[in-house]
Amino acid sequence: MPQHQKWWSKLQHPLFITIVSCIIVILLILGLLKNIRQLFNAHREINQIKTEIDNLDKKNTEISYLINYLQSKEFLEEQARLNFGLQKPNEQIIVVKQSATDTTTNLVNSPVFNVPAPPQPKLAVSSNPKKWFDYFFAPQ
Repeated sequence: MPQHQKWWSKLQHPLFITIVSCIIVILLILGLLKNIRQLFNAHREINQIKTEIDNLDKKNTEISYLINYLQSKEFLEEQARLNFGLQKPNEQIIVVKQSATDTTTNLVNSPVFNVPAPPQPKLAVSSNPKKWFDYFFAPQ
């Protein structure tokens, strides 16, 4: 039997054909899986970009509202009153100044709040064992 016929008979063997077919199918499946993974990654990127576009559109809308307000007559009047002390004709400006301590004192002492004042922290520095002792055994 000539040499090429031996090889041909071996290539026609069902086991060889099955192995070669399995290898081809595996290579096709691997290529398909690679394409599917790329497709999922592309969809994920598209969704991220859409989310980013939505966020930028919201910021753009907020900025346009701010620009419209800054260009409005009301803003200019407010800035003229605050920064330059200007006023409209027949308008009286009253400035009420109240310190932060007065505000908290008035709120705590007002009849609306019948809550005792919070305990003031101790300013004296004590040792760590004394702090533990006070934590467990000091009267509440």
